[in-house]
Amino acid sequence: MEPGPVATLADEFLADLGDDDDLNEENGEEQVEDVEGKGKEKESDMDLVEKALEIDDVHKVAKLRSSARLRSITDRIQKFAQEGSSLGSTAGASLEDHPEYELIVEATNMTLELGEEMSIVHKFIRDNYAKRFPELESIVTSPVDYANAVKRIGNQTDITLIDLTDILPAAIIMIVSVTASTTEGTPIDDEQMSRVIEACDEMLALEQDRIRILTYVEGRMDIVAPNISAIVGSSIAARLMGIAGGLTALSKLPANIVQLLGNKRKASTGLSAGGIHAGLINECELVQQAPSSLQMKVRRLVATKCTLSARVDAFHEAAHGEVGRRFREEIERKIEKWQEPPAPKAPKPLPAPDDQPRKKRGGKRARKQKEKFGVTELRKQANRMAFGVEAEETLGNTGRGLGLIGRGTGKVRLSAEQKGALPRPKRARISGTASTVPGTATGLASSLAFTPVQGLELRVAQTQATSSEKYFSSTSGFAKVSNNTNKKAS
Repeated sequence: MEPGPVATLADEFLADLGDDDDLNEENGEEQVEDVEGKGKEKESDMDLVEKALEIDDVHKVAKLRSSARLRSITDRIQKFAQEGSSLGSTAGASLEDHPEYELIVEATNMTLELGEEMSIVHKFIRDNYAKRFPELESIVTSPVDYANAVKRIGNQTDITLIDLTDILPAAIIMIVSVTASTTEGTPIDDEQMSRVIEACDEMLALEQDRIRILTYVEGRMDIVAPNISAIVGSSIAARLMGIAGGLTALSKLPANIVQLLGNKRKASTGLSAGGIHAGLINECELVQQAPSSLQMKVRRLVATKCTLSARVDAFHEAAHGEVGRRFREEIERKIEKWQEPPAPKAPKPLPAPDDQPRKKRGGKRARKQKEKFGVTELRKQANRMAFGVEAEETLGNTGRGLGLIGRGTGKVRLSAEQKGALPRPKRARISGTASTVPGTATGLASSLAFTPVQGLELRVAQTQATSSEKYFSSTSGFAKVSNNTNKKAS
């Protein structure tokens, strides 16, 4: 297992300098030093790196534990712990004026400073012990567990002879043992190892002080801010109140600011610093137990309820935390509601059938569409069967034969197309006297005629005379004589 790139103490110094330069450029400030007046030269970044590497004592970088402020806070905590809390008996008086309330705010801020001090000591141990076991920092990520493991391992080469069961899980111990057998690290000298052990003791002492202060603060948060503690817990409530500067200051902040309280800006050391834009609210139980897809909504909801609870606590109402518990139950109900699957869609009934005949489109386009999907003449012949003739064998495994394909059509009547192609014969019109066709006698002409002289007269039917016989016959006379001609003749 190869160790990943980790920022050293020197890299953190360079990152802090880079952040300061960016901040000054954004604010439009110019960094000017009076070199002649002060008689000092500005130290370069490389000088700071060399000084960071030359640090051989952990007390040069970690000075909080020996400060008078930490001793004063621990002494007062011990005093109030022995005398008992009197915060609940401040009837009619302001809670912020109580001396124990001021101690709680100072102690909360001290826990944050102790956490930063522990990170500095962790970097010191990591920089000095990386020569011996560089892979250990990527396996054991907790600063306290790392300090305990370094103190136990030391310069020992066989990790299997060391008991780490009380500080590390079994799976991590197995990975440490396998990695230690293949590590490229080399043993360090006794002087450097003693400095590393001293830094580990400093780390463990800082952790004990932090736990002692947090235990006291969490025990008093049920009295100072019971409603906030009911939502996010005593530890996170104490840290939120410490960052905001007190309960009154926290109650004046909007929900979007409360959501980001405790958000630390990562140092830009060239590594990928992925993460979410959230503060201490993200560490509470409600957010951590929610699904990852809903954590953003839960953070916003928790921050909103914490703001309302802080205002309730600032006015010393609901001293037993009933408002906070009601808000927490409301948050849990909403989380359950968000996780419910969507309601199934109701089956939509089919519309009532329309019995009216559908209008069919006519015209050229409809005829072409009908011809496109119509049955071809070849398919019609394949679907027909001749009567009294044995059917042919089927084509393969299709189960279909050729029908009348390749045979006569077997049709007696002409199709509509063939009927339109043949000329129609002209029919003879039957008349009472003669046939309509010249030169022919139908035999149906009547031989009876009515005359004005004799009345009923029988005549022999004759064919109709032609135009030449009509005018040049020996028996023909004048067909028409005008009235004037007849008068002159008379």
